[in-house]
Amino acid sequence: ELCYNSACQLAARGDFEEAERLLLHSQELWRESLQADDPDMTEAEIEAEMGVSRVQLAYILQLQGKTTQALALYNSVIKSRPGDQALTAVASNNIVTIKKDRDVFESRKRLKAATAEGVEAKLSRHQRRAISFNKCLFLLSQRQSEQCRTAISSLEKEHPGSDLPCLLKAAHLQQEKRPGKAYHLLQEYAASHPDTAVRVQLSLAQIQLSQGEVSNAIVTLEAIQPLRFRLAMIKTLVSLYSHLGNTDKVKELLHSACAFHESGQSNGSSSRDQLQMLLQFCANYHLEAGHPETAAETLDKLRRFDSSKVSTLAQLVLAYSRFDSDKAEQLSQILPALKSGEMDVDALEKLAGLPRSRRLRTAEQRADTGAAAGAAMSELAKKKRRKKKKIRLPKNFDEDIKPDPERWLPRWERSYNQKRRHRKKGPQVGKGTQGAAVASGAFDPSEQPSPDPRSPPSKTTATSSPAATATPAPSAVPKKKTQKKKKGKW
Repeated sequence: ELCYNSACQLAARGDFEEAERLLLHSQELWRESLQADDPDMTEAEIEAEMGVSRVQLAYILQLQGKTTQALALYNSVIKSRPGDQALTAVASNNIVTIKKDRDVFESRKRLKAATAEGVEAKLSRHQRRAISFNKCLFLLSQRQSEQCRTAISSLEKEHPGSDLPCLLKAAHLQQEKRPGKAYHLLQEYAASHPDTAVRVQLSLAQIQLSQGEVSNAIVTLEAIQPLRFRLAMIKTLVSLYSHLGNTDKVKELLHSACAFHESGQSNGSSSRDQLQMLLQFCANYHLEAGHPETAAETLDKLRRFDSSKVSTLAQLVLAYSRFDSDKAEQLSQILPALKSGEMDVDALEKLAGLPRSRRLRTAEQRADTGAAAGAAMSELAKKKRRKKKKIRLPKNFDEDIKPDPERWLPRWERSYNQKRRHRKKGPQVGKGTQGAAVASGAFDPSEQPSPDPRSPPSKTTATSSPAATATPAPSAVPKKKTQKKKKGKW
C-alpha cells in the first residue's frame, strides 16, 4: 500500500515514469501477498483483487500517451466484472476519453455505465464533475442539442462554482452558428469571475485572435493574474507585441517577468528552473532583436546558475563581440579547445547553414564541377543521345500538294464533312392506325376520273394506274364449300 500511495503521489506531481515503475512493483508485492494468504486463488481472482491498481496504472499510461496499452488494461478490468461500481465507472469514463467519437455505440454504452444509479454516492466530487463534463462533450459532438442543454443544466446545478458550464454553453452557441452570443457570454462570465475564470479568459482570447483583434486579446491575456508571469504566457505576449511592432512593451514585459522570478515571489519547487528558462528566452530574443548589451547582461545572470555550460558562454562571447571585442576575446580564452582529430574543418565550411555570400557559393560550385565532371556529363549525354530515324513518307506523297491540316481529326469532326441527308419518303399505303384516312387522293377511286366507255383502254392507264394492280373485290373470290357431315347408317 505504501508503494501504491507513493506512486499516486508521484503521478500527481507529474513524474509519470517513476510512478509507473512503483505501480508495477506494488502489483508484484500485492500478488505475492495474495498467493501467500491463499495458495488456491486463481489468476482471475488475483486480477480482480488488483483492479484498483491496474486502473491506476492504465491512467498513468494514458497520461503518457500510451493509449493502446491503457485501453487494453481498462477493457480487461471491465471484462473481469469487478464488484466495485466506482471502479467500473472510472474505467468506462476513461475509455470514452480515449475513443472520443470514433466508436459512438461503445462510447454511449460506457457513459451509461459511468452514470448508472447508485454510482454517484461512491465517487468523489471531482470524479462526478469529470464524468458529467465528458457526457456533455459527447452529446455536443453528436449534435444532440436538447439532451446537451439538459446535461449542461444539471452540471451547472451540481457544480455552481465551476466554469465548465459556461464553456460548454459557449461551445454549444458556437456550434449553432451564434458566435456573437457566445462571445458576450464569455465576456460577462470573465467580468463577474476575474479570479477563477482562467479557462474562460483563455477561450475569450482565442476567439479574439481568430477575429483579428490582437490588441483586445493582449488585454484579456494580461488580465489573467495567475498566469501573468508564466513562461508560456510571456512567450505568447512577446509574439503578439512583436506582431504589432511594439518593442518597448516587450522589453518592459521581460524586465518585469525576470524581476518577479528573481524576487522569489513564484511559488513551487520549479521556480529556479523557470527562471533559467526565462533568462535563456530573454537572451535569445535580445540577440535576434539586435540588443547585444541587454543580451550580455542576461547571459551573465544565467552563467551564475551554471558556469560550466558551454553554450551559454559561447552566446556570451557572441554578444560581447558586437560591442566589446576585448571582453569577447577575454571570454573566448575560457572556451574549451577543439581537438583537430574530432572535427573536419572543410566539412564545416561546406555546411549549408553557414552564412556565405552568393559569389562565394557560385565560386565553390564552379570549383566542384571541374573538367572531370564536365567530361563525365558529356559522355553521359552522348550515351543518352538517340539516333535519328529516317522519315518514312507515303508512296504517293507529293511535296507540292499541301497536306490536309485536319487529317489527324476523325472524319465527323472535320469542317468539310457533310452529314447524310435523309430522303423524304412519300406517302405509304397502310401506315397509321387501322381505319385512318389516306392524306393523298392518289389511291382513292372516287377521285379518279371515270374513263370513257367508247374509247379503247390505253396502255398507259393499264400499266401506270395503280387501280390496275388492285386486288379483286371480295365478291369475286370463290367461297369454300361447306362440307356436310355424313349421316351414319343408323
